[in-house]
Amino acid sequence: MSGSHPDPTTRLDRLPRTIGAPATRGLAAAGFTELRQLVGVPSEELAGLHGVGPKALRIIREELQLITRHHDEGEVVYVDARPTDDQLRVVEPDHSWPQHFDQLAEQVARTLGDRVVEIHHVGSTSVAGLPAKPIIDVDVVVADPADEAAYVPDLQGLGLVHWLTEPDWHQHRLFKRLARERHEPRVHLHVFGPGCPEVVRHLMFRDWLRAHPEDRERYAAAKREALAALDATGAEHGALGSGMRYNAFKEPVVHEIYDAMFRAAGLPR
Repeated sequence: MSGSHPDPTTRLDRLPRTIGAPATRGLAAAGFTELRQLVGVPSEELAGLHGVGPKALRIIREELQLITRHHDEGEVVYVDARPTDDQLRVVEPDHSWPQHFDQLAEQVARTLGDRVVEIHHVGSTSVAGLPAKPIIDVDVVVADPADEAAYVPDLQGLGLVHWLTEPDWHQHRLFKRLARERHEPRVHLHVFGPGCPEVVRHLMFRDWLRAHPEDRERYAAAKREALAALDATGAEHGALGSGMRYNAFKEPVVHEIYDAMFRAAGLPR
């Protein structure tokens, strides 16, 4: 299971703030072309590379720091969000989830063509052995998420509903494919821009859970406890905002795992 289509390309030459062509060439000559590759690399090692000056180092460090920043509350614009009959539930792992991702990735890639920079399978259904909501989470990177005319109609043509926009959070757009005739899994497709630290963060978390069974088990337990806590409130599982409340219940454990992952990676805090 690759989990990505095509291969990850969170490239340094696509960062929101340019580090300059000489620095990009110097890093590439040393084998560094993606932001993820710089996680944990000492600054003094990068400073010794040809073309990598103080400005480039500062931008790289600031971009890496953004990876460790948890999601801040900001403006949420509900576009076509609505209450649904879909029930929030956690199920045992399903070996077919990666195939569902591959099918969707092919549809998106075929529809958007070269407007797609990256497509990744993220979230719990991308981690073998992890219980999950039966929802395929997908990160799609496009050149400019704010240019909705360039991709929103085509995604809607695939049966994806433009659910909400978070302009203050990496220009995030969320699309959902709801359960059709009770068939699952559903789809949550997240659109971000090039060099987005949130995409790197999602991929790091996915890969950490794949490699660390003890944290995978902690996360599984947190999911079950969060679902029980949501049940205790009496909230309808299909009500608007129920997913956010569920996420809030498991957030402390998620942040603990993230923080351990960041420390292990040597990311600046």
